Amino acid sequence: MEQPYTHSSMAGARDSCANGTGRFFFEDSREIQTQLAKAMATFFLADQSKLYLTEHPSDLYAFVEDLDIEGTRTSGQPALMRPKDGDLELLKWRATALRRLFPTADLRCALYEASGWYSGSELYKESYHLIWHNLILCKEKAVLARQATIEFFEQESQKPNHPLKFILEQARRYNPYNTWDTIFDATTTRPKVGLRLPYSDKRSRMADGRFVDEHRPVLPVAELLFEFARSDLDPSFEICTRVTQVERVERKATWEWALLGMCRRAGDVCSPTYFRPPQLQRPPVARRAGRSGGPGSGSSRKLPLQHSGPRGAAPSWRGRAAAPGPSSRGHHQQQHQHQQQPLQGRSSGVGSWKAAAQVSAQRAPETSRPSEAADVAPDPGEGLQAAAGVASSERVQHGSASSASLGDYSSSASSSASIAPVRLFPNGTRASFADAVRTTWQQLCRAASPVETQEINGGLMVKIPGVGNLNYFDKSNKVVLQGKDIRKLRELVATWTDPV
Repeated sequence: MEQPYTHSSMAGARDSCANGTGRFFFEDSREIQTQLAKAMATFFLADQSKLYLTEHPSDLYAFVEDLDIEGTRTSGQPALMRPKDGDLELLKWRATALRRLFPTADLRCALYEASGWYSGSELYKESYHLIWHNLILCKEKAVLARQATIEFFEQESQKPNHPLKFILEQARRYNPYNTWDTIFDATTTRPKVGLRLPYSDKRSRMADGRFVDEHRPVLPVAELLFEFARSDLDPSFEICTRVTQVERVERKATWEWALLGMCRRAGDVCSPTYFRPPQLQRPPVARRAGRSGGPGSGSSRKLPLQHSGPRGAAPSWRGRAAAPGPSSRGHHQQQHQHQQQPLQGRSSGVGSWKAAAQVSAQRAPETSRPSEAADVAPDPGEGLQAAAGVASSERVQHGSASSASLGDYSSSASSSASIAPVRLFPNGTRASFADAVRTTWQQLCRAASPVETQEINGGLMVKIPGVGNLNYFDKSNKVVLQGKDIRKLRELVATWTDPV
């Protein structure tokens, strides 16, 4: 029988402290969380040990976000937000969007940074984690909050001289793939997906199967408080007028920042924050969890050149592990000897767990691989990621992307024999499928001929000029790729469809 877990290691089953499962169980009481935070501080400061700890949200949890601005392999690290320099403009508008959804909440967030070189996609990334402590919600509300935010940012970015318009233009100068949909990473809204805890590093899988350390741990920046005033243009809404740094890094102990970065809440002591349902233009569509094949940003692409990064250091987390599932028997038989255990996490084999720790459990990995956590990327075979205006809780691409960065869609393609010609468009309709294809095609190739649609038996055919046809069958939700360039057809639909 599978055992529930609350935390996992990005070292996966390789983590010798996790009995071959890479999973841990800790109670959600404040006392246990404080002990965990102090243990993390001990490892980070005293032992000089690597942490790879990921926290999986409880049923009700503090809203967490992952903001990623991607550069390229030669751009250097982007500096779009620069909160350490006092530039909080983007966060002011982010708080304004949240104010519309949580009008009664006191908006206060802990800000963490994990910027640097991302080996998984071989590019530079500016990355921030936001934990909104007074916004208690479930995953379903988080999906709606993200979708409403994207639509708000897209709408405001179209206004002349709006700050968000200039911020987005600057982001696209770093990398034309940057859109509001990719900047607000969808990974944290997916079921069973967690977020790295403070002081934890990330591991990425390389093309040759190796896992390497990113050497960009999650480090605290500041705790922020947001103030609001009625909008002159629309008095029914408030806009953020001021951001105050409540606490700087040096004013809190390391363990206090570790504790502040936790999102899990005990179900018997918290209640959801009042949430005003948004009027969405593109309602999110439920997507299957577990699509991703390894760690990395949900918006990242695997670029062709290889980067010879250093091999990852041996994982050294010393917590109490979750009991292994049936599929992990015989894996990691060696016992890890450690001198002290500053935190005694309860073993997942104990039958007296509290209901607040109910987290959907998966089978323990048979092969060692990092657990799915934000950021999580599609398989390298998913092709280049493109912006697509389709209703999706995982990725709703809306915004222009550079067609030059994806290549000429009218040119001849390389061999497509290894590309699967069938995809899935879950919970779709003929109309939403046609809109998704049309929007993506126009954004990738603005000067290209428009697509044509034609009703077929049991579905809809969308003709892509010079490339081929996309046939959608609504009963099975399957998308059949047909034509002379299957590879580019797949690139066209890769971000908003699933593999079969």
